[in-house]
Amino acid sequence: MLRSTLWAAWAYLAAVSVCGADGTIGEKIAPITGSARQNAYRIFNGLHSVARLWGTAVHHNGFALIPGVVPAGTLLYHGSGRRHTPEEREWLAFEVEHAELFAKRFLRPNPPPDGDVSSHKSAPQKRGQKPLAAPPASHSCEDEPDEPDEQLQQSGTGYMHTFQARRDLHVLILDGMSAASSCSSGVGAGGGDVFYLLFRHADGNPDTSFEEECEREENSEEDPYGYKALAEIARRACKVATKLGFDAVLRAEAGFELIYCDFQGTGLELMSSVAQVPFQKRLTDKVNPLFDWMRAVTRNYDGIGRDRLRVDFSSMVSGLFFPFNYSSPLPDGSHGARLMAAGEEHYHQLYEYAIGALHSRDKFTVNWQAVAEAVVDRYSDRLARLASPQISAHSFIEEVEAVVMMYYNEDTASVDRPEAKMPGVSDALDSCTKAYLLPALAFQERWSLADELLYAATETITRSICENYYHVYSLLMDTAPARATKAPCRDKDQDFASKELQNAIKSAQEKVTKLMEKLDWSDWRRPRQCSTNEFMYIAMSPFGTDNDHFNPGCRSPNYFEDLPQGYW
Repeated sequence: MLRSTLWAAWAYLAAVSVCGADGTIGEKIAPITGSARQNAYRIFNGLHSVARLWGTAVHHNGFALIPGVVPAGTLLYHGSGRRHTPEEREWLAFEVEHAELFAKRFLRPNPPPDGDVSSHKSAPQKRGQKPLAAPPASHSCEDEPDEPDEQLQQSGTGYMHTFQARRDLHVLILDGMSAASSCSSGVGAGGGDVFYLLFRHADGNPDTSFEEECEREENSEEDPYGYKALAEIARRACKVATKLGFDAVLRAEAGFELIYCDFQGTGLELMSSVAQVPFQKRLTDKVNPLFDWMRAVTRNYDGIGRDRLRVDFSSMVSGLFFPFNYSSPLPDGSHGARLMAAGEEHYHQLYEYAIGALHSRDKFTVNWQAVAEAVVDRYSDRLARLASPQISAHSFIEEVEAVVMMYYNEDTASVDRPEAKMPGVSDALDSCTKAYLLPALAFQERWSLADELLYAATETITRSICENYYHVYSLLMDTAPARATKAPCRDKDQDFASKELQNAIKSAQEKVTKLMEKLDWSDWRRPRQCSTNEFMYIAMSPFGTDNDHFNPGCRSPNYFEDLPQGYW
């Protein structure tokens, strides 16, 4: 009750915050550049994480709908207890092990008849990833007797169906885990916001609030596993998607999967249908399909890969483009922002805008994820090293100068403002900001509105990074030893150990840490193979020793002061 009251109050405030002077709520609201800049950090992280499982799991509260294509020839998998292939809506996995788990119906004692969930008397489970028809429960080896019991011998057979895309399949991607089978409670609250809010409008404006519908589904005695609720949401999703010309909805939970909307269409060809060997006929009774599933899908931490998905970022629609208030009022760990916080009225406006915008797509003008990746690749390890308490003063200055001097033109700077401490810094800052945006700017004449908004968000990020670098360098210049103006015999080690410089570095590190907190890149959430002062190295011509080739490992800057050679 308290949560519902909070949401109602917050929805009103969110509505009032973007209304005109007369306080009306029903006016049309369009995407604007100001919102893209204001929400730049979330937009950028969303871009970098699309169809990448690690980033998707870190930044799971999705806000965007993005068209994509699964290329012709791609293999997709479906596991079930049915011998025949699906006829209407069903899920397809990108990985064999993901589908295989749901084919192993023989692992469940007395599985219910297909689609008959109410007859199965096991304790209800919290809604998680599940097919649109009732799947088996995963097998627990801990309580399994030495010999298969009578119930297991009576269990049914599972089937693995392998499909191949006959043509390019048009898919609607929901970013983050915004299509997850979750409701509004729990630390991961917000995971399913797009799925459960956007597609609620597929049959018109719903009579119940999101909170009411969610609570009803969570506490349903008729549907304890949530299968019927998920099937209903999938029906609505496909109703919207097929009207827009999509074949499927692509979502992320524990792995990526498609909710494919019409198996009777021309998009798929059945390549094989294999009955799984029953449990009691296998050599081992120790089965851990969940481990196999997780091991397989985690290979997608850095992307689905193998050219199995192409993303049309130039046709992207994001709630973060709109001037809505997404701050969550709930102290439940929902990562500070949720699409649902915009309120029902604004959510319906977003739905109507998205439907119109997604009719005009297939642009593929700019790969904004590649732009975001270039920025992260350039600065992620550098910023992590600068923030490390183990970095020396000399290494700190060297790391900062490696970036700022890339864009600083000494010739023109000294002519423009010879009296300034760092003349020409304005031009250098502009060059730094635009450096990784140049590939996108090459196609500016063909940009869509989405491209304009994504540029605004990405440019906000790169400018923030570059401004911080040049500000940090300014702090260092006041105290660091200046090689060009100091006497050759000056004790530079003493300069680097000075209290003034150490204080400047401390202030600079505080600034770097605050920048990293704002950026919140998913890379920094990963356990590191090497320390921030090292990287993984293998011998590469013409450098490297025998040991580098046969025992690759973490190497520090000191290792490369004397060129390692000998293998080549």
